[in-house]
Amino acid sequence: MGWGTRSAGILLGCLLAPLAQAQVDLEPFLKQDVLETLKISPTGEYYALTVPLEDQTILAVQRRSDRQITAKISAGADSIIDDVWWVSDDRVVVSVAKKYGSRDQPYATGELYATNVDGSVRRQIFGRYGLDGNDPLPRAAELVDPMPDDPRKVLISMYALDTSMPTRG
Repeated sequence: MGWGTRSAGILLGCLLAPLAQAQVDLEPFLKQDVLETLKISPTGEYYALTVPLEDQTILAVQRRSDRQITAKISAGADSIIDDVWWVSDDRVVVSVAKKYGSRDQPYATGELYATNVDGSVRRQIFGRYGLDGNDPLPRAAELVDPMPDDPRKVLISMYALDTSMPTRG
């Protein structure tokens, strides 16, 4: 004999009743991360942290001894610090990606920035259209080797971006 409509309704009511009364704390699932990446400096004196904000992810350099933030790098709205490399005891290089919205998949821009741990000598070391912005073709770069034996140099790989593909609408 099959289940009648009334029997199925009673069974469904009995199964759902405990679920309707259960309280689930959603706060842990909705809370934004405080940091995404943490990399310790070669000497162990500093941390390089990527910190998500409302519309971007920035790099913060923190001294371990007193937890003081000593330097920051931001690439602007809708950007994230994609990767971080310690290139010497007191200098970091970062790559940048763009991300539009919380669910968008980030895409690397090929831009590279560097700063000392105290925030000095902060600059862009590779730009999409050159450091002066005058190159006609967009290019991208990736850090290949931080070259720890020569802290004033890094080895990068550079490639032209394909501009023949249609852009997203």
